Amino acid sequence: MKKYVLLSLILGFSLWSCEQPGKSNTNSDWLCVLGKRVGKITASTTEKDLKEYYGEANVVRDSLHIGEGEYVGSTKVFPNTKNQLNIAWKEGQEYKKIARVIVDQVGTQWITNNGITVGTDLNKLTEINQVPFTFFGFEWDYSGNVANWEGGELDGKNFGLRLHYTADMNEIPEKERLKVIGDQEVSSEEGVLQKMNVRVQNMFFVFN
Repeated sequence: MKKYVLLSLILGFSLWSCEQPGKSNTNSDWLCVLGKRVGKITASTTEKDLKEYYGEANVVRDSLHIGEGEYVGSTKVFPNTKNQLNIAWKEGQEYKKIARVIVDQVGTQWITNNGITVGTDLNKLTEINQVPFTFFGFEWDYSGNVANWEGGELDGKNFGLRLHYTADMNEIPEKERLKVIGDQEVSSEEGVLQKMNVRVQNMFFVFN
């Protein structure tokens, strides 16, 4: 059952209840409050609202790959910048009902209210969650996606993320590599991860 927790976030597009749009101030425009908002974006935000918040020139339509060769209609905010957002819409309610918001650019200013952003390292992430968690092994369609927060501080917040590594895997013994690649759940405590420079690659904010 644990294996499908994050897949339901990625593919199920459940939504969360939030504050009313347009209430954030200049100092919190980049703040992602888990369970409430991503900047000015909340569960009730439409594409029309996005254009009002961020300007028509900063909001464009696109498609989003969701795994296994499937794509869905999406909207990008601040396209081709470090603060780009990818927004997927609920099926049948395109451009009117947000399913999820994705932050995936290196150097982004978007940051969660507990300090997570693209590039946050594995040790810091575990510290924020307060308990070890599990994620799917690397090098396949769901590579690095968190599978279960294991009852930690990030559990039940409709928040997911994907991890990646920058280490040269050829320098890691095969026996250790096999513990963290492929279709399996990996504990954030797995020793070999400390050699791999594991960091957050992107973050998912899901609305219900």
